[in-house]
Amino acid sequence: MTWDAYKKYLNYAGGWSIAVFVNVILVLFILLQMASNFYMQKWAYLGPEEQQEHFEFYAIVISALTAAAAIFILIRINVQVFAGLRVSKRLHNTLIAYVFRAPINLFFDVTPIGKILNRFSKDLAVIDEQIYFTFGAFLITLWQVIGSLAVTAAAVPLILTVICVFLIFATWLFIYSMKAYRDCYRIESVAMSPILSFFQETFNGNSVIRAFSREDDFQARSCKLINKTTCANQITTGVFGWYSLRLDLMVSVILIAGCAACILLRGTADPVLLSLMLQYQLTL
Repeated sequence: MTWDAYKKYLNYAGGWSIAVFVNVILVLFILLQMASNFYMQKWAYLGPEEQQEHFEFYAIVISALTAAAAIFILIRINVQVFAGLRVSKRLHNTLIAYVFRAPINLFFDVTPIGKILNRFSKDLAVIDEQIYFTFGAFLITLWQVIGSLAVTAAAVPLILTVICVFLIFATWLFIYSMKAYRDCYRIESVAMSPILSFFQETFNGNSVIRAFSREDDFQARSCKLINKTTCANQITTGVFGWYSLRLDLMVSVILIAGCAACILLRGTADPVLLSLMLQYQLTL
């Protein structure tokens, strides 16, 4: 996808105001979550008598922060869902308007019916159910990573060297693997069109097929097309698994460095920040 496609999707969703609002809500959610975890860890490292003495204070503060974080995440989900539905509605109306105005000899006579059905079924289903969810997951993961790096830098500044190397390799791995993933997903989408065309043709010629007793031939043809689509889907899943495995290995290196830093600096660094660092590194 080009940047123009992302810009058009953003404009259909409501423009930059929606993007800024969602990001602000996410930042506030991450800050409230980090503050709640900080107070929880701080209370846990108090002595038994101090824990009993300050229990009500920490309970009220942690509960208030958690409730505020829940409210912000609820607002973010509602805004994101309604923005995704707005995009889907506008894209559907635009697409159907173009199809209705398309010339018969230049479009319908040369375009397979399965390709048209694929645009109105699978492609629009992806926009309805996956794209807005993927964007939301990307944004919340991005801000969680930024928050984790901030806590790590505050606890053990020297570990930023390992993180910088990780970011360089992670960026290279993403660019390298997403090329293959994009092509595999395109092949999977293309392989879906013949199935829809074949089902539509079989449905229209059902009486002729039964009259000549050719049900077995059409079942074999249908299974062959489904097998091709399944193979394309498995290849796409394999490429994503290849990328995820290597990314998890690099995250494990950061976790090992964080554990080593906690052991070496257990007497000098703030134990609350060290525990928060390990907690947020585990979420990576």
